Amino acid sequence: HPQWPSILWNMTSFLCGQRPGPDRNNCSCGERVTLRLPATEDTAVLRINQKPAQTIRMAQPGGLAVTAPLEAGVLDITSGKHQWTVAINPASATESDLRHAQTSSLAAKPATSSSRRLLSPLCFLLALLLLATIPRIS
Repeated sequence: HPQWPSILWNMTSFLCGQRPGPDRNNCSCGERVTLRLPATEDTAVLRINQKPAQTIRMAQPGGLAVTAPLEAGVLDITSGKHQWTVAINPASATESDLRHAQTSSLAAKPATSSSRRLLSPLCFLLALLLLATIPRIS
């Protein structure tokens, strides 16, 4: 089995994590947003819904800042000449986080023979109906 697809995925994921900007463009109220500042900047200005800004100052340029907005809306982040936008959704962070979702136990169960027996005549009737409605070609 070739390993290069997973290597490319891991490299892309690592490089995306090193780029300046927020780690996600969409999050829920109270959910943590991690912001990587550009290498030359040590200050970020956060403004949600055009309200007065909150300034975050880092000890060193290019650091990581963490914020957890408690209000739904649009979070505008400015650092030097860089600007990013994060959508803050009003849903609960635990309610809308599907990153660790799995298929339900109902969806994983195979169809039983009784459901197949019920579906078989219905498919046959549907096929007959479809054949009866198609105009004959002479």
